[in-house]
Amino acid sequence: MSDFFKMQKSPELIKKKWEVKLQQLKTKAELTHKQNILNLRKKLEQSQQQEFQKQVQKYEKRKNAYLKKKEQEYKRKCDNEIRILEGKPIKEPKHKKLTKNQKLQFALQIAQENAKLRDTNDKGQAHCISC
Repeated sequence: MSDFFKMQKSPELIKKKWEVKLQQLKTKAELTHKQNILNLRKKLEQSQQQEFQKQVQKYEKRKNAYLKKKEQEYKRKCDNEIRILEGKPIKEPKHKKLTKNQKLQFALQIAQENAKLRDTNDKGQAHCISC
């Protein structure tokens, strides 16, 4: 039997067999490569879609906050017009409390204005202290 197998095999047949195997490997690698690229593209689109959704939600929040603020303002204006018709005094909107940083900025602004006023004469002229 071993002679039978030796007789069937020839260098040309062996070369053809390995060429076919190589061709199969190339097609399989090409298909895998294409599939990997498609998967990457899908992941990229999904991440872009998620980023887009985050931006949309961010803008929705801003829009809703703006609309809520304007709705309150218009309601107050409407109520004030009705109060004027009824002869009642107008309600003033409540002012928000300042944060620590806002208070500090306000104090610094006043201190700078005081320093400018202190360093000027009656005519409003001042001399540079660094010259």
